[in-house]
Amino acid sequence: VDGEAEKVVRELSAPTELRDSPGSDEITLQEPLAKEGVRAAAVLRYGSDEIRVSALHYCKLRMLYKAHNPLPDEAEEVAQWEQMFRRRLYLMLRRYITFIGLDPSEEGSCGGNMHAAAPETVFSWLKREFGVRCELFASPLNCYFQTFFSAFPDVDRYFGSQGSFFDVASLPEGSYEVGPPYTEEVLELTARKLLALLHAGASTVLSFVLFVPDWPGAGGLNLLDGPAFAAYRRSR
Repeated sequence: VDGEAEKVVRELSAPTELRDSPGSDEITLQEPLAKEGVRAAAVLRYGSDEIRVSALHYCKLRMLYKAHNPLPDEAEEVAQWEQMFRRRLYLMLRRYITFIGLDPSEEGSCGGNMHAAAPETVFSWLKREFGVRCELFASPLNCYFQTFFSAFPDVDRYFGSQGSFFDVASLPEGSYEVGPPYTEEVLELTARKLLALLHAGASTVLSFVLFVPDWPGAGGLNLLDGPAFAAYRRSR
C-alpha cells in the first residue's frame, strides 16, 4: 500500500485541468451527515481507494483549508474550490495514512504513531500565558493553531503548514510550542536547530516552550541542559 499510495500522490499532485464532468480520476466526497444525533464519518473515494475521516476532523480540516484558501464569490469558482479541496484533502490524508501505517477504512486495522501531542487545555494555557501562536511540530490533523510547521509541507501547506521546521533559516518574532517526536535523533536535531535559531536571531525576540521526555543521558537533553543554552534557559 505504501508504494501505491505514493504513486497516487504523485499523479494527483501533477498539474491537471479540472474536469467539468465526473471521470474515473475524480475524487468524490460523502460529507458526514447527522443520524440519530451522531455525525457519521466523511468518506473520500478515489477509484477503489476509500478514506474515512471522523466528522470532527473533517470539520476542522475544512475550516483550516477555508482559512488559508478563502471561498471565492463566483458560483463557478466555488465548484472548482470544492474540487480542489477534495483533491488536497485526499492527498494529505493518504500521505499520513501511509506514513503511520494505518488504514481507517478497514475494520481492526492498526498503526503506530511517534508523536504525542499536548492536550488542548495545555495549548490554551500556553496561548494565554506565553503568547504562543504556532507549533513547530504538528500536522493538519493534530494542530491547535492555524499556522504550524510539519513533516510534509507539499500536502500540508494548503491547511496552514509553514514548511518543515528543520528547513527554516529564521523565524518571525514570537513564541512557539516545540513538541518533537520522541526519538533521540530528532531530539538532538531539534536542540541544535533551536540553538542555531537563537544565535541567528539575536536581535529578534523569540521564545520556545519545549515538551521533551525524561530520558537521562539523551544527547539532545544534555545539550538543552548544558552551558550552550544557559543564556536562553528559563523556567516557571
